[in-house]
Amino acid sequence: MRKAMVIIIGFVFIFAMAQEEGEMEFKPEIGLNAVAGKVGGLYVVDGYGINPGFGLWADLGKLSQNIGLDGGVEYWFNSKEEASQTTKLSNLAIYLTVRLDFPIEKYTPFIGVGLGVDMYSKVPEFGAEEKRTNLEPHIDMGTRYPIHPKMDLEGRIKANFSDWTSYALYVSAIFKLDETSASE
Repeated sequence: MRKAMVIIIGFVFIFAMAQEEGEMEFKPEIGLNAVAGKVGGLYVVDGYGINPGFGLWADLGKLSQNIGLDGGVEYWFNSKEEASQTTKLSNLAIYLTVRLDFPIEKYTPFIGVGLGVDMYSKVPEFGAEEKRTNLEPHIDMGTRYPIHPKMDLEGRIKANFSDWTSYALYVSAIFKLDETSASE
């Protein structure tokens, strides 16, 4: 219930901010506008350090002029020596994000909230494998910068509400599928 309240409050915040920006009209334009490959890492404070990661991302359209919708799949992995054995960690996440865009000249900074399904796995060299699947609300922010009429670069940081000791940093190359993409 607590996670649901966090997501609801986040959505209300984004819609309230959009209304202050003059975005009173709700005009959804849903569809696949852009796709991206992303690389980066998940930083885990508890000793695992930076974990390499990658993913696929999709711009799924707009709910109004400055409120966008995106989603994706990401995967990260790492291993750590602990108690004379190697432990392997991995996570596969599928998520959806509602974001508020703030177009400023060439840049488009954004902040968003969303919900994802995270499938964690911890496999010690000796012992039982631990697996869990969580419904994870998250917050993310970043900026886009156009480098070509059909391509943007994006930097993004994402953190799950359930674990503030880790956060993901990604860089993406976004390939626009039409002339009226979300980042223009």
